[in-house]
Amino acid sequence: MDGYMKFKAQVLKLFNDGGYVLDFGTKSFSDFSIDSIGIDIIDKYGGLSKGKSLNALLNDSNYHNSLKFVFDLVDYYESLYDDYMDDMKDIEKAKMLKNIKLYLNDNYSREEYFIKIDDHQIMNNDYIRRLTSTMLKSSDKFGAESIGLSKDLLESVMKRILEKRNVSYKIEKNKRTVDADMNVLTSKVFNELHLSHKTKNKNIDPSINEYASAILGNLRMITENMNKLRNEFGTGHGKGEKQPGSINIPPRYANLMIGSVSTMITFLIETYDYLYED
Repeated sequence: MDGYMKFKAQVLKLFNDGGYVLDFGTKSFSDFSIDSIGIDIIDKYGGLSKGKSLNALLNDSNYHNSLKFVFDLVDYYESLYDDYMDDMKDIEKAKMLKNIKLYLNDNYSREEYFIKIDDHQIMNNDYIRRLTSTMLKSSDKFGAESIGLSKDLLESVMKRILEKRNVSYKIEKNKRTVDADMNVLTSKVFNELHLSHKTKNKNIDPSINEYASAILGNLRMITENMNKLRNEFGTGHGKGEKQPGSINIPPRYANLMIGSVSTMITFLIETYDYLYED
């Protein structure tokens, strides 16, 4: 890893200036890191400065996240940073940038990366919107991954809602205790949010009950069919050459999936907040 240590040192020297990273403010740096790797690195590393947060990320065990973040930072530097052309008149900075790009070229493959979920922010609708935006931008190359991530994100949100309500999502299956499948999870969450016939739909305004119930029924169908589609086209299962999942799903269908799931997640979070948050 000697090469990585030199790479890290040059990244910090080029981009970190006394705790500042390029022209980022704290919020814009957090947003940038979420868009890049799905994680707010300032929040993750305990509210450190931007420069120290970058250093912490580069020291993290997730090597690929570090490379992805630097890859996007270089792209920002070259395309959007106002002082880039002036910096390139500095021979030392120009040489550091060249070395950083050479290391990325040898060690980073964009196709191997797809965004990971930050479990600490899955009940934050602003985070969900940014994550959705990133998935939509990536759907042309990462259609199957988008389906897998959409399913995982929805499942994580539903489990978090049940955890907050102290409701177990474990079931007994073949004499083993396992996590409930998506259909059972959805039923439990809808019951807890008073959106089911079992709870007499008491969280639905009577004046729109007929229509709202129909819409909620369609939302439930999203989870059922998403699981089937994920098994066909998503990640997480080995695929033979002729199987559907060995061919990337068309982006328009991936986008439909992402949009539908994002809408459902937003609705569940907002309903939870309406019922249980002050």
